[in-house]
Amino acid sequence: MTSGKVIHRVEVNGYGWSKERHGIALSPGEKELWSGDVANGFIHVFDATVMPPKQIKSIRTRSNPSWIIFGIDGKLVYPSSGDVIDAATKQVVGGLRDEIGRQVESEKLLEILFVDGKPIRAVDQIGVGMARGSATN
Repeated sequence: MTSGKVIHRVEVNGYGWSKERHGIALSPGEKELWSGDVANGFIHVFDATVMPPKQIKSIRTRSNPSWIIFGIDGKLVYPSSGDVIDAATKQVVGGLRDEIGRQVESEKLLEILFVDGKPIRAVDQIGVGMARGSATN
């Protein structure tokens, strides 16, 4: 970061390039890089334990994912498309809905863990990884 030197360029295989914005997040254990492909409606997952990171999975989302949020325990992933993805299997396991059952999307998701009525941990929409935390993903 201090030198500004580009050490690797990671491209998504099999999908066209676009100027559309792409969300990007590190898994809580910083072993995976998740990239939102707004132009094509996919999340692309890369193994970040090797350099350059290696593409391992592409996950179709129900709309265009521009933000990617990991849950507190790192087991679920919430892209702004409204999908709910199992981080281990890389499969869509659900979707966000409003109080009358309509599909909803969310760029601004906040998960808070309460113990004895007191907030002790929170995760917000910035997927920066948490290698020093307790997550193992």
